[in-house]
Amino acid sequence: MKTVFKIVGVSLGVLLLAAIAWVIFDTHFGTKYETQIVTKDELSQKDISYLKGRGLLKENEDIIYFYSFSGIEKGGTLLTTKKIVTYDHSVVEECGFERIHNLSSDYSRSFVAMSTVTVVRNDKTEFIVEITPAANSDKKLFSKLKSLWQAQISKGQ
Repeated sequence: MKTVFKIVGVSLGVLLLAAIAWVIFDTHFGTKYETQIVTKDELSQKDISYLKGRGLLKENEDIIYFYSFSGIEKGGTLLTTKKIVTYDHSVVEECGFERIHNLSSDYSRSFVAMSTVTVVRNDKTEFIVEITPAANSDKKLFSKLKSLWQAQISKGQ
């Protein structure tokens, strides 16, 4: 019986040390936009230059929110004053607010699963944006996107 307690104790100790190491590593080496959405002010000039260099951010628009699960160069989601963009290393999906036909959201009930926002364009093509539920990032992004889209609709009428 003592052997079982020793094995359980050692296992729990190893898990605790791994969790502490992960928190330290993530705090010191990770970027904030890999855990929640951030505003333009929280991005570095290098990050903004990268987005402009890829053609994801134009000179006549400002960043409202940015999020990336795996680092800015591997992929991310960008909400600007003109459009919503989601991208990875080879695919870019974007839609200006004036071209959005419908928006819907599916919020995750777990912090480890992503929430999704479905963007349906006027031509009925669609794409999905994955966003973390951490710090209510999913709800903030969807709420802002929806209000910008509805403002565009009101402007067009």
